[in-house]
Amino acid sequence: MNPLNDIFEGILKKNHLSITNQRKQIFDSITKLSPTSTSTLINDLTQIDRATIYRTIDLYIKLKVIKKIYIGFKYKLELSDLFSSHHHHFYCIKCHQIIDFDEPDDLDNLINNLSLKYSFKSTEHRLEINGLCQKCKEV
Repeated sequence: MNPLNDIFEGILKKNHLSITNQRKQIFDSITKLSPTSTSTLINDLTQIDRATIYRTIDLYIKLKVIKKIYIGFKYKLELSDLFSSHHHHFYCIKCHQIIDFDEPDDLDNLINNLSLKYSFKSTEHRLEINGLCQKCKEV
């Protein structure tokens, strides 16, 4: 079996939720298309009711199966850090490509030092950098 599916099914079982065919299909689609938009999922999963997709996305966010990548006031969906290493994103403002990059080793130290300086308890962080990808900056 696929290790991602094992983690996914374990999360559902831990929360006493059924592993339905629709939930599996939505998870598989997110895995395949990640990062993706809700409208892309709806277009990809025409056999599943739109309301079911929205409810399942909300459930997956609550269970931390997926997370939102904010791009301005819009967002894309991708698997959470339970399924891959913690990473951040470059977003091309011209072609809309999203490029993953691993977190630099010293970023956690910087965040911890800033948190201490401002007496803030950090629980999570996101870093999204907007600009032009290599292809678009050459045009």
